[in-house]
Amino acid sequence: MLAIEVEFLNGRCYAATHTDRGVSEWPPHPSRLFSALVAAFHESDGSAIERAALEWLEQQKPPTLAASGCSVRECPEVFVPVNDATVGRPPKGKAPGDYLKLASLLPERRGRQPRRFPSVTPASPIVYFIWREAVPGDAVYAALVSLCGKVASLGHSASLVRTTVNADPPVPNYVPDDEGALFLRTPTLGQLQGLEEEFQIHQGIRQHTLATGFTAYRVVDSTKPDHPLIHSLFSERWVLFRCRNRLTLRATLPLCTALRDALMKHGPQPPPEWLSGHTPDGKPSQQDHAAFIPLADVGHWHAQGHVLGVAVVLPSQLPADVWATIQTTGLKVRRLTFGRAGACEVEVLPGVPDRDALRPRTWTRRALTWASVTPVVLDRYPKKDPYGEEAVAIIRAACQRVGLPIPMAVTVTAVSQVLAVPVASEFPVRALPGKPHRLHVHVQLEFQEAVVGPILIGAGRYYGYGLFRPLKED
Repeated sequence: MLAIEVEFLNGRCYAATHTDRGVSEWPPHPSRLFSALVAAFHESDGSAIERAALEWLEQQKPPTLAASGCSVRECPEVFVPVNDATVGRPPKGKAPGDYLKLASLLPERRGRQPRRFPSVTPASPIVYFIWREAVPGDAVYAALVSLCGKVASLGHSASLVRTTVNADPPVPNYVPDDEGALFLRTPTLGQLQGLEEEFQIHQGIRQHTLATGFTAYRVVDSTKPDHPLIHSLFSERWVLFRCRNRLTLRATLPLCTALRDALMKHGPQPPPEWLSGHTPDGKPSQQDHAAFIPLADVGHWHAQGHVLGVAVVLPSQLPADVWATIQTTGLKVRRLTFGRAGACEVEVLPGVPDRDALRPRTWTRRALTWASVTPVVLDRYPKKDPYGEEAVAIIRAACQRVGLPIPMAVTVTAVSQVLAVPVASEFPVRALPGKPHRLHVHVQLEFQEAVVGPILIGAGRYYGYGLFRPLKED
């Protein structure tokens, strides 16, 4: 076994995701550690055995990780002096004593460009990278110990670290799994040579391509009970999009419809049944298919109720390659148009989101009591009281339809129990040809045993309606 321990000495990790320099990366990807070891090797004019150790390490299977949770720091845009490539040599055609030209190289005289410095504060500053099946020889082990002692930072240069080989690591909570929802960059065969070639091309300037592979990871929660958790038919594996425009929750239906249409346009042709919700002959699918949900800033005293993002939620029984297809197709989607209602700029969100509303954990954590954030669309109109026992029976049947247990208590109202959510009647109705409009209501569910989200129920569950948020954790 090989385990490398990394301690962030200032208690904070400064590292951006590989696709967005404004979004924090946590946990640190194994490829980031490998790159730090390669940098330490070259900066110290490493020995042949140290190079052999790096070549051995890149051939190992992806490691498991032991890392705590973290809090994400707000990442405002700041303006900093740009680097100057002429530092260290006189400008062309000028003598070294040209004071005015050399003075322009000073930071206070250089132009400024916008930059962001994303960071997280982990609950524990120590992260472990664990190769359980790796068996390094004595020479390789000694070389890795030497390389670890030379690593000064991980990620940004402000992330000062202490790195060492640990013989007794804790139980990992990030485990490679083809069904996992988290993708981390991991070392691959030939990565050492790839990094060296990139350095020769860019000469130390930020690289535009990455020599790395990607591995799906599953997060293991040791605090969960041993007995099976209660889920709905929808998976905790999502594809997240950030919205650049400010939209209210009332735009749920046009937003989710536009995202579905965009993915159908840019995805596989003809659109598969798991995405379109229709069979090849155009009839409504009898299978569970992808749902689209708004992720809004709600549920706290300062919430403003606007949509921060939208997510694609897939049924649990779909194969893993479907998730990858959505992820790849989503990279082609940049703009969603709503006709007269306007448009919204979107982008696939990688890494650790910087807002609670964008984190799946906010909407899926295990809880007894749940309240609707978008109204539940009843499958049929109650004959008498729209908030009475008939409506309760319809909602209980809707819970069973998506694989949930029958709730112990159901409260049907016009107003949500979640702060900053509009009343049910303010959400537009999805008009279906030849069918009457359905009733929209807000609902609170209380289960006898805690369940795991996401909870999506009702006739509008595939278009963002009937989305619930947990109120109480078990």
